[in-house]
Amino acid sequence: MIKLFIRIWILVFLPLFYLIYITAYNPIHAVNDAARFERITASFKGTLFLIEERLKNTPQSEWKQIFPTIADQFSYELTLISAQDKIDYYGNSNQLPAK
Repeated sequence: MIKLFIRIWILVFLPLFYLIYITAYNPIHAVNDAARFERITASFKGTLFLIEERLKNTPQSEWKQIFPTIADQFSYELTLISAQDKIDYYGNSNQLPAK
């Protein structure tokens, strides 16, 4: 009887602990991250479209001069960074360029 209890306990609680505590291999976190990325991408799609339209007809060498005027029109802070300095969507603010 005790062996059966131990087997059932392992069968029930081991996957539960796996899903709760082992975050690196947890499929729930991967699904949540994918959904978060989709939501962020969808919510900023309009902003990125407006910025692209303003910069499309401007030579790339002039972007640094024109970008502050574009950024002033938005209610949140926008920073122009190069493709090499880009950060991931997790928002690692330590990688942002200093002001």
